[in-house]
Amino acid sequence: MDKISICITYHNQEEYVASSLCSALSLQFPCDYEILVGDDGSSDGTLSVLQKYQAAEPDKIKLYRRSTGTHEKLISRASANRLNLAHYATGNYIAFLDGDDFYCDKSFFNEAWYELRKDNGLVACAFNFKYLHPNGTEQIFAQQMKRGTYKASYYVANGCYTHVGAILFRNIIDKDKLRELCKINNFDDNAITIYFLQYGDIKYIDRPVYMYRQTGNSLWNCLSSIEKHLLNALDYKLISDMAPSLNKEIAKRQYCSVRQCFNQRLELRQLLGQKYGYYLSVVQNNDDQFMGLVLQWRELKWSEKFKTLCTWRKYRKLVKSS
Repeated sequence: MDKISICITYHNQEEYVASSLCSALSLQFPCDYEILVGDDGSSDGTLSVLQKYQAAEPDKIKLYRRSTGTHEKLISRASANRLNLAHYATGNYIAFLDGDDFYCDKSFFNEAWYELRKDNGLVACAFNFKYLHPNGTEQIFAQQMKRGTYKASYYVANGCYTHVGAILFRNIIDKDKLRELCKINNFDDNAITIYFLQYGDIKYIDRPVYMYRQTGNSLWNCLSSIEKHLLNALDYKLISDMAPSLNKEIAKRQYCSVRQCFNQRLELRQLLGQKYGYYLSVVQNNDDQFMGLVLQWRELKWSEKFKTLCTWRKYRKLVKSS
């Protein structure tokens, strides 16, 4: 029997629990479903609100608490919370919802389920999404895709994107895959989609179904331009580790950010300022040797610089071959 698992992650999002959970509960489902909610150590009233909803819908809502170390960064924490829910998901289809976002279309699971059942070559059925700005205005994402089925290689290499919350996936995550994903700590948004796409194609339907809440103090919006490029550059290795069969396409997708960091290698320490040490520790923890050398360019010996230049040439060659 078919079943859909919706995984919703929360951390200090008490004010958004009602909108996110109620949007999931009000969906029209074509089959059985479950809603898995994960709280990873919220210090506000998030857990209390989640417990009230779980008590009201005990057959449909499953609540999982995760203790969080204060040293964990936002992306790593959210990734671990999400993977913990994936571990408990029993559906053969799976969706991911961020706790501060919500669904704005009640029937899209019906269409996604139909498409996935009709075509076994699909691993995902995707829709468009909207931005919800702090002043209450809505903005539809300027989608480059048209309705149709896309090969994974095309989607990845050509920079296609829709929010992961606007996608229903075929649940291909088994225990072995989950074990490997837990080592990477980057199971977030775009990385999730690319991970699934190594197992099949994606069908896109041009209709916004997901509301992506924008906040001025979000982690991403608070970053400088060079930090955004650096994080995108670091994603190359992390996502490639998760989806090695799409390595060439991922290299092409992240190329602009990797090139920007390489071209500014002489200035990176100054541009990052006090955050330089943090990013250096990140690349070392991820065993990203190339970006580690780029970050430390001024301190490198001639032989290390030559090695870095050779790696850069290989990377460009890989991008051109994709």
